[in-house]
Amino acid sequence: MALEVKNVKKRFGDLNVLDGVSFTVEDGNFACIVGESGCGKTTLLKIIAGIERADEGEIIYNGRPVKKEDIGYVFQDDRLLPWRTALGNIQFAMEMRGITDKEKAKSYLELVGLKGFESYYPHQLSGGMRQRVGICRALVVNPEILLMDEPFASLDAQTRNRMQMELLKIWDRDRKTVIFVTHSIDEAVFLADKIVVLSKRPARVIDVVDIDIERPRDRTDEKFISYRRKIMRCLSSINHAPQT
Repeated sequence: MALEVKNVKKRFGDLNVLDGVSFTVEDGNFACIVGESGCGKTTLLKIIAGIERADEGEIIYNGRPVKKEDIGYVFQDDRLLPWRTALGNIQFAMEMRGITDKEKAKSYLELVGLKGFESYYPHQLSGGMRQRVGICRALVVNPEILLMDEPFASLDAQTRNRMQMELLKIWDRDRKTVIFVTHSIDEAVFLADKIVVLSKRPARVIDVVDIDIERPRDRTDEKFISYRRKIMRCLSSINHAPQT
């Protein structure tokens, strides 16, 4: 196992957000976390990253506590530095780790189809292009685990689908362990080896669904539709369950 989330609990004052969340993600696998808005998905991701501290529980990576150096993080908004170019934003992440290899930064831009845009500033790039820079910035420091918090949520449907395919190409090359938060069941089934379904807040794991479909995946295929239906029914059962 690469990553173990073990009985993670978190409260903010009187607000109980996470109530004993546990799951595992195997080395090199792509996992998605789904659940309704406000259930604690982002809080859980921040705890895995070490940005937030859990009240109870632990995050274990290959038998030891996870370190910040293990993590690359892609936010919902790109959070690029507006005064730095696309290349400069990637180099900034490298500088924070004491890495000065400019050619490596350029190679990651080329990997995501942004060769020729090295000197462009964020305001000169489309939303999809900015998110690609954000993905490069997270990957260039060679993390063991890539955390992604709804990175395509603000994109139009066509760009979102294209970004999903590009992300899978990048993932297939490096086979990082990925945990990807999304509200979209379709997106989760398209991307994931494993889908972790969270309950309403306070969040618990109510199901873990392994997706047994070869890639590339066809969204119109009956098996794809069957998995999507299964996750939808699982989430629907949460909404109709009595409050405790």
